[in-house]
Amino acid sequence: SGKQCHLQQRPARKIPCRARPTRKASAGMGLRQVALLTGLVASWDRNDGFKIGDEIRVEFSGVNFTQLPPTHIRSANYEVLGVDAASGGVAEWKKTSIIGPKESQSEEASACSSCDTDGLLLDVFENAEQTNADNLLFIRQGSSKRILIRMRDGKRLEAPVLGALFETPEQFLLHMKYQDVIKHAPVVRPQKKGAAPAPPPEPELEDSVFNLFAADDEM
Repeated sequence: SGKQCHLQQRPARKIPCRARPTRKASAGMGLRQVALLTGLVASWDRNDGFKIGDEIRVEFSGVNFTQLPPTHIRSANYEVLGVDAASGGVAEWKKTSIIGPKESQSEEASACSSCDTDGLLLDVFENAEQTNADNLLFIRQGSSKRILIRMRDGKRLEAPVLGALFETPEQFLLHMKYQDVIKHAPVVRPQKKGAAPAPPPEPELEDSVFNLFAADDEM
């Protein structure tokens, strides 16, 4: 007689059933994802600011880029010493003024009085807007960028250059071309803390006359 083959049926595999998340659980997951994304964006924003060890230098030369007098400042060097962990803003910095030619240079170091980002910007601005300030140099971890802030025709570029630098130092250093930097929106000069607000500009003569007629019409 022929051999009979018996087919053995394998027991059916049980596929584990995953419970669908409830609306409350889904909402919790969504909130966690939003919180994570918000944290990442805040981290990116902080990373866009200045870092400890960053240096800014304002360099000077004489009229028509000639040699300066022996007692004149050659460069104003700024170094970031502290950064606020929460906001990412500057918390401490120092300035070192380099005076005199190379063979007889001296240094004058000074700590910050207004130590936040606005205080740093104001001090850098006050040096960069001087008549014989001609270059701005930014240094970070061995990389540097030097930008001309005084053109030979007398045009000044410190406002857009500082606007680009203080908005995003990393972009300024690594990604912005010269034309992008000088076309950047000019920085708004911070006001000294405790200083009285600047008076409003006096109206032009024509405006005063028109205002006078307008006042007569209202009477």
